[in-house]
Amino acid sequence: MFVLITSRSLSAQTFTGSQWTALKNLAEYEAQQYLMTEIIEISKDNPSKLQLEKVFQDYDSDAGFMFILTSYSFEGQDGVVVTSMAKGAFVTEPVNLFRHLHISTDELRKLDAVLEKIGKGAVDINSGNTKWGVPETQHLQVFNERLIVDVNIDPNFFTPDYSFWIDKVNRHKMTQKSWQKAVKSHFRRIE
Repeated sequence: MFVLITSRSLSAQTFTGSQWTALKNLAEYEAQQYLMTEIIEISKDNPSKLQLEKVFQDYDSDAGFMFILTSYSFEGQDGVVVTSMAKGAFVTEPVNLFRHLHISTDELRKLDAVLEKIGKGAVDINSGNTKWGVPETQHLQVFNERLIVDVNIDPNFFTPDYSFWIDKVNRHKMTQKSWQKAVKSHFRRIE
């Protein structure tokens, strides 16, 4: 169940079942719409070939968020589009529920290297903290003007989890394994 509260009417709307499915279906096309309006230019004269593939998706109706990474290639351009929705989006942006972030393939390589470096450094720093009850350590870094990466280390497992802050509002978590799988899927697809 997901509750929508609008700032204009301060009334609540609950999303369950088919309504949540409708939002998920809408999210499926958000990356394509964003690419066509903001990133790529489609020719009037010749057909253009846009290839899309979701490489990661996480939907949680109880928490009220969606996070999708869509890999794309288009006439020599490639990268990923992050489509993000958090329950606060209904209050802060009632017209547009989704936030989009374009990351080129070169930027994705840099982001992957940053996450690996922060994760390795954080594990090394915490390697002496093996007792239960030691608090999790977070390492934040600004990647660009719209994305902050947050590497969380559980000292009991020494495995980093990644959080992505989109526009300093929407926060989405991913395991290191899920991130690596998504990145590998993108690179395999564009080769």
